[in-house]
Amino acid sequence: AVAFLPSGRLVVSGSADATLRIWDVASGKTVRLIEGAKMGAYSVAASPDGRKVAAGCKDGIVREFDAADGKVLRELKGHLGYVRSVVYAPDGSRLFSSADDGSIRAWPLDKAQAEAKLEGHRGGVLSIAISPDGTRVLSAGRDGTVRLWDAATARLLRTCEGHRGWVECAAFVADGAQALTAGRDGRVLRWDLKTGKVTAEMQHGAWIHALACPPDGKRACSAGDAQATGIVCWDLQTNQKQRAFVGHQGPVTALAFSPDGTRLVSASQDGTLLVWQVEAAEPQPNKRH
Repeated sequence: AVAFLPSGRLVVSGSADATLRIWDVASGKTVRLIEGAKMGAYSVAASPDGRKVAAGCKDGIVREFDAADGKVLRELKGHLGYVRSVVYAPDGSRLFSSADDGSIRAWPLDKAQAEAKLEGHRGGVLSIAISPDGTRVLSAGRDGTVRLWDAATARLLRTCEGHRGWVECAAFVADGAQALTAGRDGRVLRWDLKTGKVTAEMQHGAWIHALACPPDGKRACSAGDAQATGIVCWDLQTNQKQRAFVGHQGPVTALAFSPDGTRLVSASQDGTLLVWQVEAAEPQPNKRH
C-alpha cells in the first residue's frame, strides 16, 4: 500500500508488519514510523491537506493517524474482513473505504459512525476511487463488475461489465468522464462513464494488482504478478504501451503517481518501494519497508 502526500515530497506506505512509514522521496529515508495498524495495513491514503494519513487494516478497522506525530486520531469500525481500499474526499470532509464484506462506507470525519453504506457488489470490493470533483465513487469487485455511485446519496448510478474475473483496480481519468479498471484477466479497460461502454482495451498480459493515473490523464501505469513484464506505462492518447519499468524482484502490489505526475512510486512483495522518474524510466535507490 502506498500513496503520495499532497506536497509530492513525502510518501506513506503500509505494511503487513502493522506499521505505516512516511518516507522522504529525495533521500529515501524514513521520516516517521507510525505504529498501530493492527494486523497490517492493506491500504493507505493521505488527506488533502497532508496532515493526516489513513490505513485500511486487516482487522476490518479504518484508522486515521496524525501525520506529524503518528497518534491515532480515530478508529472507524463497521467493516467485516480486510479493508481493501481507502480514499479521502477531495475536500477532506469524508473518508471512503471498501472491504471484503462487499460494502463501501462513507465516514464523516466529525463523528465516528458510518454516514452512508454503498451496497450492491456480490463479494469483496477490492478498489475504490473518487472523482476529482468528489461527486462520484468508482468501485471494482470480486464479482467482476465496476460500479459508479453518487457520493452524496449512495445511489448506484451504473454497473459496468466487461472484465473476466476479479476487478482489482479502479481509477478515474483526468476530469472523471472516463475511468480505467484492471484485474485478474490481465487487461486494462477504459470506460466512458456516461454510457458504461468500454472504449479501449490494453493487454498487460498478467494478473494486474495495481493501476495508477496521474491528474493530467495523459498516461496510466499497470503492474502485477509478472516481474519480467514490470510496470507497464500506457499512452492514453493512443492506448498503446509507452514503456516498461523493470526492477522489482516480486509482484507489484501498489502504484501511485506524484501530484504533478512526474514520478511514480511502486510497492512490491519483495519488500521495497521504488520511485521512478516517469520520463527518465530509471529507478531511484530502493526504499525498503
